Amino acid sequence: MERYESPLQPLTCTQADAYAKLSDLRHLEAVKDRLPQDKMKDMVCDVDTCSVTVDPVGRLTLRIVERQPEQLVKFGADNSPVDFHLYVVLTETSDNQAQLQVRIEANIPFMIKAMIGGKIDGFVQQFAEMTAMMLNASYSA
Repeated sequence: MERYESPLQPLTCTQADAYAKLSDLRHLEAVKDRLPQDKMKDMVCDVDTCSVTVDPVGRLTLRIVERQPEQLVKFGADNSPVDFHLYVVLTETSDNQAQLQVRIEANIPFMIKAMIGGKIDGFVQQFAEMTAMMLNASYSA
């Protein structure tokens, strides 16, 4: 099992507010227009799942498989070429702010690890940055 982690991303909201947004995937609809349309399109979300067509992978569905209130949202994937779990871990840093970290644990066959390991690492970093940006935009105003 390979493990990839993002750097900590600061949030301008509380841990409870961040968890409330992340644990209901319908909130992702608000950022649908900010996705790179040349790589991701046709996003559809409900409370527990979010499906998107990703170039060149095809249709990918992230499904919440575990919730630990105010601390963790764990995702599994349907239709993924690699078996993995994605974790969004939240921690409080002060009374009104928190931080998040994204982690992926994946079963990557040895023969393709060198080819896709860097891409997974890049995805983890981008996912963490996008998630923090979405949460920070939701609570600034």
